Amino acid sequence: ASTYLDIINVMSYDYFGSWDQVANHNAPLNAPAQGDPTFNLSTSINKLINDYNVDPMKITAGLAFYGRSAKTSGTPGLHAPITGSVDVVTFPEDEGTPLYYNTLLKSNLFDEEWDAQANVPYLTGKNGLNTFLSFDNEQSIELKAQFIVEQEIRGAIIWEITGDYVETSPGSGIISETPLVTKLNDVFCNYIPSTSSTSEVIKESTEMVLYPNPAQSEVTIRNAEKGKIKLCLFDITGKQIHTIELGDYERSFSIEKYPSGIYRAELTSENQHNVLLLLIN
Repeated sequence: ASTYLDIINVMSYDYFGSWDQVANHNAPLNAPAQGDPTFNLSTSINKLINDYNVDPMKITAGLAFYGRSAKTSGTPGLHAPITGSVDVVTFPEDEGTPLYYNTLLKSNLFDEEWDAQANVPYLTGKNGLNTFLSFDNEQSIELKAQFIVEQEIRGAIIWEITGDYVETSPGSGIISETPLVTKLNDVFCNYIPSTSSTSEVIKESTEMVLYPNPAQSEVTIRNAEKGKIKLCLFDITGKQIHTIELGDYERSFSIEKYPSGIYRAELTSENQHNVLLLLIN
C-alpha cells in the first residue's frame, strides 16, 4: 500500500493511557519495562521500514505536545494500578489531557521522574495527589528528534503545536517561548548522526561553517583552511539541488528560490567532510 502514498504520518502517541490497568507512557521512544513491547516510537518506525519495506523518506514520526493523566489506586508511580479515570480536577482546561504549557503550570504539584528505559519523563503527584502524568519535555523531544535524524526518515508531525505556546503569564496571550519546537529545530539543523549513509568519516568542523541557520534569503559558507571547499545541497527527497565551490575564505549565495523546509548540506574539502541540516524559513 505504501507504493500509492506520498507520506505516512505515524501517530506514535496514545500507546498507553487511563484505559489500561496500570500507569504507563503516552508516547515512549523505546519499550517500557511493562506493557506491549511494540507500543513505542522506535519499534513502530523500524517495523514499517524493516518488515514492510516502506521508504524511510515517506515516514514522519508523531510527537506529542500534550500529556495523559491517570488516577492511581494508591501511591502514584510508573506501572502503579490505575482506576480508569483521568484527573479532570488538576487539569480541567484539557479534560485531564494537558497541553505542555498547562503541564508546566501545574508542575509544582508533582515530582518529575525519568524512565531511562523508555526515554521519556513522567510526573507523580505529591501530598496525597494520586495522579500519574505521562508527557514529553525538551529532553525526550531531543532524543526523538535525534532518532528521526538517525533513521533518515522524512521528519515529524506534531499533535498539537499550540501545546508548546508558553505565555509570558497565564492568559496574557503573549508567547514568550516555544521550548519543544525550539529543541526540535535545533536538533534538525545541527545534530550530526552517529551513523551516516556517506562512506566518508563525517566530522563537525569549526573550519567549515554554513550560516545563518535557520536561513531565509541567503547563506554564507566560510572556509578557514587552505584549499577549495565544495558545497552540495540536497532536498528532503535526497535530490541534489545546488553545488558551489569557493576558495580560502567565504562566499554567499541566494536561497530565495528554494521553498521552506529542511535540507542536507555537505561541505567537503581535501581534509574534511562536514554534513549538517539547513533549515530554510
